[in-house]
Amino acid sequence: MDIAYAGFLIAFFVFALRATGDYFFWWDDWLLVRQSGSFEGMVDQYNGHLSVVILAVYRVLVELFGLDYGPFRVVGLICLFLVPISYYLVNRGQLGRGLAAVLGLSFFAVEGISFIPAEL
Repeated sequence: MDIAYAGFLIAFFVFALRATGDYFFWWDDWLLVRQSGSFEGMVDQYNGHLSVVILAVYRVLVELFGLDYGPFRVVGLICLFLVPISYYLVNRGQLGRGLAAVLGLSFFAVEGISFIPAEL
């Protein structure tokens, strides 16, 4: 079951990467990149909440890859996929591998699921 679950997640990850191939920076992304350019920006509220981790991720990606959107897509999708992976790993011993896999994959069936990296 572990191999089947991992295989499905890898296939779906590749599909999601291809489906988001034409995505580029949204206005919110530009604001995150701009705000993360200074220490004061890193500890200032963004949209009413403290977003130090997200701002740090944006700053690191801009410093390493420039304004190439591919790494932003990969990080955003990794964040999205970590939820069902964590759910499966935590619950497979208690619920059984099959049920944990089905319930873990149900996270992808949520209406309005988004592959936009700014929502990581």
